Amino acid sequence: MPENDLTLIPSDEAIDLQSPIDNIDADDVAIINAQAVIEKSTLTWQQVFVKLHNFEVNAYFEKQNDDSLPLESQKDYFTQAVLMSEDDGGFAILGKDRLFTRIKGLDLSALNEVYLLPPSEVANINLRDKPKLKLYFVETNYLTDSGREIADGQIAGIRLVEFTSETIKRADGVALGEKIRDTFSGFIWQKGKGNLSYSDPEKGYNIQILYDTREGGLEVLTKVLSLRDHEVESKRITFNDNEAPTEAFPDTQQTVQRLEKSVKTRVRRPVCTVKLRAAFLYIDSLIKPEVLYDNSGYYPNPYVTDGS
Repeated sequence: MPENDLTLIPSDEAIDLQSPIDNIDADDVAIINAQAVIEKSTLTWQQVFVKLHNFEVNAYFEKQNDDSLPLESQKDYFTQAVLMSEDDGGFAILGKDRLFTRIKGLDLSALNEVYLLPPSEVANINLRDKPKLKLYFVETNYLTDSGREIADGQIAGIRLVEFTSETIKRADGVALGEKIRDTFSGFIWQKGKGNLSYSDPEKGYNIQILYDTREGGLEVLTKVLSLRDHEVESKRITFNDNEAPTEAFPDTQQTVQRLEKSVKTRVRRPVCTVKLRAAFLYIDSLIKPEVLYDNSGYYPNPYVTDGS
């Protein structure tokens, strides 16, 4: 297995585009990059549109400085909200394009008012240079006749505010990897259709957890916060339960028409159990994340394994 294969690592929450020439506007870089991709292969107009749109989105948010948004994690949120995928249908593509057009016309510095964040929590919080932690889970007891693909789960939105990209050491990563291994050893996360949000910007948290029961969601949150010896504050929790969850998130794949072809949709928010497979540390200016922990043997050069 080649160690430089980027597909081995789940994608980061945001994509960084480095401008090769300082005096070229980021929007121009987006167009140049998109044209380079187009020249290398024959694509449909829809694929071209999606690639060009995503390059433009990443370039736009890359230009936003730390003062443009109240929280760096919200920058990641809005980026993901408007990025397109190859599975998006026509309405989704047009909707995301329209949403991105509206975002570009907003005063993003006013987003703290939209999110109702107290000024004391927004002021002087700079998360850009803080390492990011991501936990990656994979479904247990998957049945091939379940009518869907194997499910996974990710817990992101964790910034290690006690470090910067320069001050964090390998020993810190090893210590965190060992704590992750010990904390989640044998633990089962029961995912479902409900969504728990936890926001504590001063401590670097903007977490989303899917749950089958609220108690189960709280158990996952408690374990995540315990990695840094933090306790859950109830005032920072928001539960979101859909009134018709099985209608909003069907349990089986649906057949839809795309470009005169029948395709299967991905099952969103399946009710399933997942276990921790790996943990990744994202550090500014490093192309690939550091693998803090891996219990599968799939990822190269982990800091910590079950046998270490």
